Amino acid sequence: MSSRLALAAVVAGAFGCRAHLPAQPSKNAVSISLPAAATRTIAGSYERQLDFQPRFSVAASPGLRFGGAGDYSARTLALGVEGRYWITGAPLIRRDYARQMTGIFAGFRIALAHTSTKMDGRSEAIGSTVELSETATVGYRVILFRRVELTATQGLQARHQFERRANLPAWTQFGFTFGATAGWMF
Repeated sequence: MSSRLALAAVVAGAFGCRAHLPAQPSKNAVSISLPAAATRTIAGSYERQLDFQPRFSVAASPGLRFGGAGDYSARTLALGVEGRYWITGAPLIRRDYARQMTGIFAGFRIALAHTSTKMDGRSEAIGSTVELSETATVGYRVILFRRVELTATQGLQARHQFERRANLPAWTQFGFTFGATAGWMF
């Protein structure tokens, strides 16, 4: 639900409001994941536009998720790295300023996560998995009020899970991803 709301806000911002852009283009962004705010998850990212190639940026995204139910609890630590190619480098409305991290982009993300599951009342983990995922993404970023960014993404993902203790075979699944972030450009 929050992803759809964020996507609607980004589309409305792209077509319905005039872009307010700083005189000097922002080369950094710090963001939080909007879908994570509705769950027991903390996820954020830092993104930097490359000085030697302004059409490209690199983002690092750490995350922490708490899950499980009943007598069990789970904790997942994750770290992802994404490269983005800014197709337009500008909003759809205006193009009369220096290229920056806004408009339509395509990206590729690699993430690594470790999940451990515990039974309440026990200190040792009863199981753990390592997950590797690769995601091809497309998205759109709009900048509001000169520095506030809203970004919506969607992508195709391959996830590989490896169970470390029981020597279970690795398994892979494919799926679609949807995401939204809000943050600050500087």
